[in-house]
Amino acid sequence: MLKGAADQPKETFKRAFVARVEALCGKPFAESTARDHYHVLGQMVREHISRHWITTNERYRAQRWKQVYYLSIEFLLGRLLGNNLLNHGVRSVVEEGLRELGIRLEDVEECEADAGLGNGGLGRMSAVNIAHSGYFASDRTVAEYAAEIWGISPSM
Repeated sequence: MLKGAADQPKETFKRAFVARVEALCGKPFAESTARDHYHVLGQMVREHISRHWITTNERYRAQRWKQVYYLSIEFLLGRLLGNNLLNHGVRSVVEEGLRELGIRLEDVEECEADAGLGNGGLGRMSAVNIAHSGYFASDRTVAEYAAEIWGISPSM
């Protein structure tokens, strides 16, 4: 997303963003909407994250490390676009770049649906399912669980 001119990431972002809006939405940038901006920015963030994810997964495969995945959206993560921009250290560049293009990041973020899914029932069921996957005691460490329950050795 922000590759290229290291000393001018904002200008690199702006050029890439305008080009992507026009290419993906099939209309001049001046006619694009906040929803168009949301979809394009979301795709750019995903591509940025994917590059890091691929590198990490390649390293894990090369080291033959095992991974445990657990996903429950019921933990009510909320909106993710702003969090991803912040967590990847690009929020200020994106916000300033969009502002110079006449776009408020807040307006783009408002296009994202909130992932709130209910009253927490699924989250409680998920916790119960995890608890039933092995025995748990307060004096055991995560490393012991990883080794004995999941059969993996954590790397430190």
